[in-house]
Amino acid sequence: MSSDSDNIVFEDDIEIINEEEQEIEEFEISDTTLKDNLYIIHSGEPSKEKSTFAKNLEEVSMKSGIYKSGELVYNILSPNPILEPPTDKSDTILRFDSKFESGNLSEAYHVSENTYNLILEYDHNKEGSCQWFYFRITNARKNTEYTFYITGFHKKRSIFSSGTKIFWYSEHRAKEQNISWTRGGENYCYGNLPGQKRRFKKRYTVSFTISFPYDDDVIYLAYALPYTYSDLCRDIQNWKERCSFVKEDILSQTLGGRDCPILTVTEPNEFISDDNKNCIFVTARIHPGESNGSFLMRGFFKALIDDNKIAKFLRQNYIFKIIPMMNIDGVIEGYYRVSLSGDDLNRIWSQPDETLHPVVTKAKSEIKSILKQRKIVMFVDFHGHSRLHGTFAFGCPNDGTVIQDTEKTYPRLLSYLCDAFSWQNCEFSFPNDRKSAARIVIRTELEVVQSFTVETSFGGIIAGPRAGILYDQDIWEELGATCFLALDPFFKCDLDDDFLMAKHYINSIRLSDHFTENLKPADEKSEDETIIFSDNKPPELVYAPEELYWSNTYSNYFQASAFDIQTEKPEKINIKFQNFPSFVDE
Repeated sequence: MSSDSDNIVFEDDIEIINEEEQEIEEFEISDTTLKDNLYIIHSGEPSKEKSTFAKNLEEVSMKSGIYKSGELVYNILSPNPILEPPTDKSDTILRFDSKFESGNLSEAYHVSENTYNLILEYDHNKEGSCQWFYFRITNARKNTEYTFYITGFHKKRSIFSSGTKIFWYSEHRAKEQNISWTRGGENYCYGNLPGQKRRFKKRYTVSFTISFPYDDDVIYLAYALPYTYSDLCRDIQNWKERCSFVKEDILSQTLGGRDCPILTVTEPNEFISDDNKNCIFVTARIHPGESNGSFLMRGFFKALIDDNKIAKFLRQNYIFKIIPMMNIDGVIEGYYRVSLSGDDLNRIWSQPDETLHPVVTKAKSEIKSILKQRKIVMFVDFHGHSRLHGTFAFGCPNDGTVIQDTEKTYPRLLSYLCDAFSWQNCEFSFPNDRKSAARIVIRTELEVVQSFTVETSFGGIIAGPRAGILYDQDIWEELGATCFLALDPFFKCDLDDDFLMAKHYINSIRLSDHFTENLKPADEKSEDETIIFSDNKPPELVYAPEELYWSNTYSNYFQASAFDIQTEKPEKINIKFQNFPSFVDE
């Protein structure tokens, strides 16, 4: 693991897991729409070189006198550019733009030679939530260190304080090296920028330095890897052209009048008619700034339409319904949390308004309609998380019932199958302030037992051989694919027989050279077992699979610890399973 992670400081606060909002000041509502006429296509492939956690300064004070000081060089509401394009090399001031799909930058100030203070657009609701940014830079000089202060975040705590980095894209690099978005920047600091003139609560700032490799380049910076509505439309077109079993329908018109697609995937099965198939329902991107959730959805869908035995088995035995982008309007406008109505769409599932929340209304109606015809055996909602590292699930408890703990099987499988998934951060509860969230309403009102929110961080991996690596497109899509692959052992388990999660199935995988070549013992000091999350929870150890699933004491695996259900101390191993081998039959 890189030494960059040595100084990472993580907040020890269990409330971070669930507390994804806080009180913020009122903000004047605006119906200005500038993002609907231009979308950007970013070429290139994800870099194979992984980015490590940023090395952060533990105690850094934001410089005073920065906020809205200097020369105003960009204002999104200005009908004409404040600065004309440069005409000679002596003009070194950067040009900014965010008037494109999903863009977010309100103002830019040139503070000093290579220092800029950038003010973000708040969500257009009274709360003015803000986290997402995405903008274009031109006129940069290669090998010049620029300092950016990006101001407007509504959350006091951020994983910028614990190692995450922004994403950046270079058009020159994409053309010459075929590399798309990568992480970048150094000297990160997150906090309150002195000098803000405010009537209400503080806004927070991330500062960092970054250099670019080319002159005369077009650069994009973003909070997370962008995935726009146009990206989704292109993906859907490609998926339909590739696979005849992918069907697209329009679920609803959004409040902004855009089409919201719903995808259906299944294949004929000579032994089971479509009328007798159960349904798996998947949604994503209800919070527009959580673009990482879209890449989980994308990885899930790519695995679903893949040409292998697992995908074919699941397609032939289940009907998949997928709403890949619940909040299209918010995505286009560059919002972080809300829709055009100004509402958090994951807080209104109990009683959505047909006029203000048409997509949620139609989605809930679709689920009710399906339940009249067939059983929905799983609901998964993909999200991003801004204050914890790792990927984890929120499930719905079944305490005191005959199905107690069945909700834990699927997340536990995910933790065995992928080292980027963190079992220790999974929670199974009904928080009072989440009672109108999708997964809770789907469970309590519509009685879908296996109802989950899968949260993936904007940061990185916290355990296992890849601890200290920041998430990128490949890893997010790998996680999404794992969410799909885990359905195979989950539905092949006999959940009425000890909840042991398909002992023979997992053991058959254990015999494959696909895994055994990497299943070597690790000593206590091995970096592969490094945990870079300084809370009070024990390390998330990874055990040899054949020693996990046997018990002559407990009938329910999740009522016992790993040490309670084995006869000998298990052997630690260096990896969690990455994929199922292709030879495993149904």
